[in-house]
Amino acid sequence: MKQAAFRVRGLVMSAFLLAGVGLLLGLAQPPGVQAQAAAGKEAKKGTAKATEGREVKLRDPFRSLVRKEEGPDQALPPGKRGLVISRLNVNGIVAGAERIAVVTMRGRNRAYFLRERDELYDGHVARITEDNVVFKERATDAFGTPYEREVTKQISGSGAKR
Repeated sequence: MKQAAFRVRGLVMSAFLLAGVGLLLGLAQPPGVQAQAAAGKEAKKGTAKATEGREVKLRDPFRSLVRKEEGPDQALPPGKRGLVISRLNVNGIVAGAERIAVVTMRGRNRAYFLRERDELYDGHVARITEDNVVFKERATDAFGTPYEREVTKQISGSGAKR
């Protein structure tokens, strides 16, 4: 009976020993294998999926689809290049050899004289007619796709005369 107990104890000890050696061999893999295993775990955790050798970026579900518009506190360049089309008021148009639009922008206490093809912060002046100014505005939609649209602004004020 003592011999049977000794054999069982020996088998249990050898099983533990083999398990320990197996763990040691598993941990002692070449560095490249460990790096590949770590990269595989990070790919599973991250926001990118690896499919057939190419990486697919997933959108953050908690980020808003509507992008934040530029506020008045944003630093704009000085002069005509800092004029934002949505905040412009057309005060008058000077007709001569070429038409010149007199505009002001909310938040600035200054008048600007615009000619056709003048570059602004978010677009340019497309054309100036007798009573309005047409701007080409560059913008991005809620999904980040850039597009260009025409914005027409008429002379502001109730006493506008030609």
